[in-house]
Amino acid sequence: MIRAAALVAALAASPALAAPLLEFRIGPVAAEAEAEDIVSVAPVLDGPPGFDITISERFSRDIARLTTAHVGEEARLSICGEVVVRPRIMEPISGTGFRLVPIAPEKAEPYLLWLTGRAPCPED
Repeated sequence: MIRAAALVAALAASPALAAPLLEFRIGPVAAEAEAEDIVSVAPVLDGPPGFDITISERFSRDIARLTTAHVGEEARLSICGEVVVRPRIMEPISGTGFRLVPIAPEKAEPYLLWLTGRAPCPED
């Protein structure tokens, strides 16, 4: 009993884990990207506000595995813990790039700064 109490106390005292830079979540399962998984980010010039994002092979494989197992379900794509879009997975997602649209215009600048590493994700 003392060990369990010590473990609970240690967990309560530890700092909260920071949200991943980019997270693709379906239910309790997620593919998470860190800075090295974001290869490039470019603003969309020919449509609604958003970004064309190129990702690492590793993150691409994680997304492909996740979406293959969850076709028909709703996903959440988050940047620094903020949910950006909630797409329904109609087919497995593959490839090393995707278009993230629409982005709320007032969020475009902070998201771009966070994704490109020019500003850190805000802490809770």
